[in-house]
Amino acid sequence: MLDVGQGDALFLETAGGTTFLVDGGSSSVKEVGTYRILPFLKSRGVRVLHYAAVTHTDGDHISGIEELLEQSGEPGGVKIETLLLSVQAEGEEAGRALRELAKRKGVSVRHIQAGDMLRDESTRIACLHPEEGKAYGDSNGMSLVLHLVYGEFSLLLTGDLEQEGEEEILKRYPVPACRVLKAGHHGSKTSTTEQWLRAVEPKLTLISCGEENAYGHPHRETLERLSAAGSRVSITALQGAVTLHSDGRTFWAESFLGS
Repeated sequence: MLDVGQGDALFLETAGGTTFLVDGGSSSVKEVGTYRILPFLKSRGVRVLHYAAVTHTDGDHISGIEELLEQSGEPGGVKIETLLLSVQAEGEEAGRALRELAKRKGVSVRHIQAGDMLRDESTRIACLHPEEGKAYGDSNGMSLVLHLVYGEFSLLLTGDLEQEGEEEILKRYPVPACRVLKAGHHGSKTSTTEQWLRAVEPKLTLISCGEENAYGHPHRETLERLSAAGSRVSITALQGAVTLHSDGRTFWAESFLGS
């Protein structure tokens, strides 16, 4: 989980060698793709992103992906093979612009909805949300939710999902307990509910937000719910980038600032 200020950017690399970027944007850091995300990818030796997934089309989740798409295949850039969008995201003006930019740069565009599965030799990633053909009231409500499983390790990524979306998923799926949860909507008061935490039972919860942001993220009530649920919390505003490692059995976390 990169430190992109008030925004989201998560990089995944599986034991099978597949690379993912889930979101990449910021409302507080200018040119976050060029000056934070791209240098990080290069530091990891990443020349190709097999997938870039957009949970929803808010600028604090896609501004950096737009920059990476512009540079895809160019000298100094990282090649993106496939852009993943929900049908709902592509129905938004920003989503259509992303699709057209991707096509112009020779990047494949693929729809992903609840029930879809991505897998390689080591890892499977299931999409739990949004439901195909369903309309949502706002962009947060249509957020992609991705459940990653590698051996005994599991990770749940929730974009900016809020209470209504959590309840919808719980009605539709027997959501399994996960070792690590990426909290919805930067730790807002209206996400990461008690009911959701009872189902997910995270050992560690990740929150991506900017230092002293204007939204009050993460909200005190959310942190209290996480504490009551017995989850440790890592927050980029306090700890910088957070790196997780797993051998398929256990996992360990490191933060850039070491707190």
